[in-house]
Amino acid sequence: LAAGGVGGLAHDVGEQVEDAFVDDVAAATGTTHGDAESAVLAGIESMRSLGLLDRREPFWVPAPVTGSLLERDDLPTSKPHAVLDRFIVFRSSDQALLDDIDSLLRDSTTALPPTDSFDISPGPTGRVCLQAAEEWDFPNRDNLFAQLPGVLNDFAARSHTLAVLHAGAVRTPTGRVLVISGDSASGKSTLVGALVQQGCAYFGDEMIGLRSNPNETLPYPKPLELDEESCRVLGVQAKSPPHLRTHELRSDPTSLTEPAGAVSEIVFPSFQPGHPTEVTRLDTDAALEALLGQTVNLARAGEPGLRTVCELAETVPVSRIVHGDSIALAELLLDNDGSAPTQV
Repeated sequence: LAAGGVGGLAHDVGEQVEDAFVDDVAAATGTTHGDAESAVLAGIESMRSLGLLDRREPFWVPAPVTGSLLERDDLPTSKPHAVLDRFIVFRSSDQALLDDIDSLLRDSTTALPPTDSFDISPGPTGRVCLQAAEEWDFPNRDNLFAQLPGVLNDFAARSHTLAVLHAGAVRTPTGRVLVISGDSASGKSTLVGALVQQGCAYFGDEMIGLRSNPNETLPYPKPLELDEESCRVLGVQAKSPPHLRTHELRSDPTSLTEPAGAVSEIVFPSFQPGHPTEVTRLDTDAALEALLGQTVNLARAGEPGLRTVCELAETVPVSRIVHGDSIALAELLLDNDGSAPTQV
C-alpha cells in the first residue's frame, strides 16, 4: 500500500477506497476483490495509528541539520568520523582534546573526506562548548566525552537522505548483513556485542542508515553502550560512562565506516531471563509495522525513506526472537548464517 498508492491517500482517507485501486491490489496479490479491500482498509488503519495518514494539523518538514557554518581553516582537526553518510571532523585549538575524541570514536574513524565540522571551544571554569548548526554546553571535558555519542546519535537520527532505523548491525563472516532492531530495553546492544565477539564486523549499535537504488546499509560505529549486566554477560569490564570500543570485546575487531551491501536479515530481539529461544517469522504486513515503529526519521526522509522501509518488509526475512541468552542467540544466528533461524 505505502509503496504503490499512499500518495493518493495521504491527505484524507475515509472508509472507502477506489475500486480500481483495490483491483490493482487484488491482481498483484492473487486475492479476491473483497479480501484485497479488507487488506487495504486494514493497512490504512495501521498507517493511521502510526500517524502516517489523516493529519489534521499543518506539518512542516524540519530543515536538515548541518555542521558548523564558521570558516575556521586555521584550527587543528580530528580524524574524520563516519556517522551514516556524513563524515565529521572536530576542530579545536586543543590538540589533546582532539586526540581524546579520536580515541573515544576510534571505531568510526574513516579515510573519507569530511562533509561537516563541529567546533569545540573551551569556556570559563573548565566548561566546553560544542558548536555545529546548534550549540551544546558541557560543564567539563568528562561530561563532553560522556554525551558526545548521544549528540552524534541525534545528528544521525535527523538525516534527510536515508531511512534511519533504531538498530544495531553487523556483517557476518560469510558477508551477510544482520540488522538488530528494537526498543532500548530489548537487549539489541548486548546481542550486537556478542556477535562482534564471535567474529562479526561492527556497523553500530544505535542508528543504522538504509537506502535503496542501490540497496545499501550505512554504518555509524559508535562506542557500544552496555550496562553492568550486559558487560557481565559478555565478560568485559563495566565502565562509566558505559562506552565500550570493539577492541575491548575482541582483540582483532573490524568496524565498517563506508556503505556496505544490502540487508540480509532483520531481527527484533526481546530478552527475557530464563526464556527459551522462540523465533517467529513476521509476514509482510507485520514486518512493515514493526519497521515503521523503529524508523526514527520518516518525516525527514519522506517518500524515499518510506519506500526503502516498504522494500525491506517485502524482500528481507524479518523475525521476532524471544530469548534468555544473548550469547546462545548469537551462536544460533551464526550457525544459521545463510538462512533465517528455525521458526517456532
